[in-house]
Amino acid sequence: MESLVIEDCEGIGIRSLSDVFKNFINLNHLSRLDIKDSVRIEFLCQLSSASPRDQLEDSSFSPLRGLQVLSLKRLPNLVGLFYGESELYLLPAGTFSSLRELSISGCDNMKQLFTVQLLQSLQNLENLDVFHCGGLEEIAADGNGVGQGEGEGSQLTSSEGATANVIILPKLRQLNLYCLPQLKNVCKAAMICDSIEDIVIFYCPNLKRLHSFLSTIDGPPYLLPAGTFSSLKKLSISGYHDMKQLFTVQLLQSLQNLEELEVEDCEGLEEIVADGNGVGQGGGEGTQLTSSEGATTTVILPKLRRLILKNLPQLKSICKAAMICDSISEITVFGCLNLKRLPLFLSTIDGPPSLPSTLHKIWGDKEWWESLEWDNPTAKNALDPIFSTQRWGNWRPVLM
Repeated sequence: MESLVIEDCEGIGIRSLSDVFKNFINLNHLSRLDIKDSVRIEFLCQLSSASPRDQLEDSSFSPLRGLQVLSLKRLPNLVGLFYGESELYLLPAGTFSSLRELSISGCDNMKQLFTVQLLQSLQNLENLDVFHCGGLEEIAADGNGVGQGEGEGSQLTSSEGATANVIILPKLRQLNLYCLPQLKNVCKAAMICDSIEDIVIFYCPNLKRLHSFLSTIDGPPYLLPAGTFSSLKKLSISGYHDMKQLFTVQLLQSLQNLEELEVEDCEGLEEIVADGNGVGQGGGEGTQLTSSEGATTTVILPKLRRLILKNLPQLKSICKAAMICDSISEITVFGCLNLKRLPLFLSTIDGPPSLPSTLHKIWGDKEWWESLEWDNPTAKNALDPIFSTQRWGNWRPVLM
């Protein structure tokens, strides 16, 4: 059996798969599992703290070790993926080691999705989608699980000598978090996801900070390894009201493949790129432009094509460093009346830094456009012909 669908089991009384399959070894060839619309299900399976050590170390005893796709939808009483007889249970080696796609939606009773131990085991995870889970507070629960799993783990060292646990998810490409009103943390351990291409965070108003693989603004200035976020192509964030800054300059310099950046409805956001001392620590391109006032830091984003900023009433700055964006084609700014300066996104394709020839449209509020302050007064005249006040529809996620 390669695929199993469990749907509408209210009358059967199933609380977990353990109630149906006493021996999970028989499910080791299962590659896809869909569970939906089952009110009584509380967890996937039960683990025993009394399991013999040789079983914990033998991957043949791992539940669902061949599973590649897991979808859990509209399970209002789901508490978690695994249930142990005590808080000290250990996951058998290889648990979920083949999992590539995980999608969870409509599971309002679940407060934590993973233990850190389990998260470390997801070395083949490519897509993680979590939608409409009203009670979810953490993606990876804080605990002492770091280092217990068989996945990759390391440590980051801050400029002050502090260390932080690191989880490495080498194949994660997409992270989508939609409508999670109680979510406070993604993972308190630092995360390195070198293959991540697409991140969407929509309406997570209580998220206190984006986890360490996206932001170090609120914590110690950890020195990010070269190549962090080197694969990221699209970042979309909406409804995150407590965030004041999105990136450090260090992190921005790492985004060498970023093509689209969209930030919308973040009431407290003041800066896209924080002014700080992170310059030069990252693995991305960075250089210096010299002006009559001395050296000025320059950030190079060679593939950035679209920048969309909407309904950010406190936004005062995009990036105080000069930016070279040879591929920029569209800029959209609505509802950002406190933003007084627009980076020129200079191009160096034809020689000295100049306005990019690829930029063909700027959309925004007329009042905002006329209030902008320019270091070079000729820049506005050059950009006026491509400016438009035409407003197009707000982006919204697909409801699952």
